[in-house]
Amino acid sequence: MQPGLDSARMALAFVNSGKFLPSTVVGATGMDQLNTNSESVNIILSDDVVQGIQALHEAQPNPSP
Repeated sequence: MQPGLDSARMALAFVNSGKFLPSTVVGATGMDQLNTNSESVNIILSDDVVQGIQALHEAQPNPSP
């Protein structure tokens, strides 16, 4: 994981970087969470993080059967 990158920002940054979705839907229960979510548009994930996410997806393509 990249230093200082929590799982919520990582997930949003991954979705934001993909060509597979036209938009990202976020939910927030307060301004702090909304700010954290909106900051994800400025995060560029390292190749190692993206490869790690892709490896997890390949190992468990449907985590909620």
